Amino acid sequence: MAAPVTTADWLTVLAKRLDDRLPRISRLRAYASGHADLPEMSENTRESWEKFQRKAITNVAGLAVETVGSRIKPLGVTVKGSSDSPEAIAAHAIYRRSQLWTQIEDATRDRLTCDTGAFLAGLRADGKALITRERPEWFIADVDPADARTVRASLKAWRDESQAQDYAFVVVGGTAQLFSRPISRYRMSREFRVSGGWQPAAEADDRLGPGQLAFVSTRKAGENITHAGCGVGLFEPSIPTIDRLHKGKLERMVTAAMQAFRQRALKPVKDATGQVVSLPTHDSDGNEIDWGTVLSAAPGAIWDLPIPIDIWESETTDIRPLLEAEKQDARDFFAELQLPVSVFTPEGANQSATGADVATDGLFEIAKKELDDIQATVNDAMTRALQLEGLDVEDGDVEVLFENVERVSTQEKMAAAVQAKGAGMSKRYIMREIMGMNPDQMRQEESDYNAEVILGVLAAPAQTPTRQAATSGNA
Repeated sequence: MAAPVTTADWLTVLAKRLDDRLPRISRLRAYASGHADLPEMSENTRESWEKFQRKAITNVAGLAVETVGSRIKPLGVTVKGSSDSPEAIAAHAIYRRSQLWTQIEDATRDRLTCDTGAFLAGLRADGKALITRERPEWFIADVDPADARTVRASLKAWRDESQAQDYAFVVVGGTAQLFSRPISRYRMSREFRVSGGWQPAAEADDRLGPGQLAFVSTRKAGENITHAGCGVGLFEPSIPTIDRLHKGKLERMVTAAMQAFRQRALKPVKDATGQVVSLPTHDSDGNEIDWGTVLSAAPGAIWDLPIPIDIWESETTDIRPLLEAEKQDARDFFAELQLPVSVFTPEGANQSATGADVATDGLFEIAKKELDDIQATVNDAMTRALQLEGLDVEDGDVEVLFENVERVSTQEKMAAAVQAKGAGMSKRYIMREIMGMNPDQMRQEESDYNAEVILGVLAAPAQTPTRQAATSGNA
């Protein structure tokens, strides 16, 4: 197969890759949004039990993603270490215009859920640079195997229902091209398919231009991952554990339901001669009886049985072992991800300080790795955006600032600040390294503090000097 060269060639290749990975991404999205696969049940009872099964789903995958993602919070941006140079002011404008804090938050959760977080840097129609986060369902990039930070080609697809058109924007090196196709009945199906039917658009989309460049951050896969591509979501290797947890919860719910609606079974009944009475094959109206339907095993099922039939009722079952097994499955899941189980079971928070520190060590390490990758990607995107506006910046000049992953809540920051002050650390160090302030915020805080000191002095009551009475010896 010949290597793709033109934008049309890359459209065919990337569209197929996007379609091939969409089912996997859709499944991971479902797990992370509380819509995991239903626990296994008998096919004969699936329809009547589906709503009951849905109640056994716990969103542990989404909780794991949020636990890590919530530690990654952007603060601002500096250029060459400055926050007030012309380049830094332009970077701040792009940061606010793009609402980059929201874009980073969404891309981080894309990366944790589906393995890839992607940004697109380019110029708007008014000539202002903009950075957008791109969903992995509609965006894909071909990354140079020798340099993971170099994107050789990218494809962005989207649908405009008002115009009844699908669009695909392909960038290859410095060349960009827009393709379109009418929305067909087939493509209005639930799963949007990218391959097929594209034609070069008559006019370019004003929102997109040849300066567009993609920046992708992909989580590294383990050795046992077999899907196409090289990334893996945070919880993806632990999906069997999630399924086991849900199955155990369902079994516990079924057992508990059967306590209220006792399980029943038919006992053989003998006639006066000692012969076992057979179940009738037809009812009083002559209709054949489907005993598989009549005797369905569902909570609240009441059987309308002919006489004589003897019924056995089940005894009460102790569900405490099932509850303990469910908690153990949750502990196994969070242990596999190296996350503190206390985020799932609140009673896990009642432990020693040493135990709490050990439990959060894994969380901080994972968050640091995620931050390192997402920060490098965002720095590159911001550098490209500044270059598109004609500013002289190079790789390494731009730094998007983030909170320390170990201290993101006010409580965590205040506790660390008190300890740092007691250790003799300077006020500026505490503001910068612990409170996570950017240079602008530090200057504002110092200005506010000085203003309060001056107001305090001015508001203090005037001290009237008192004259000591002269003693006889000093007269």
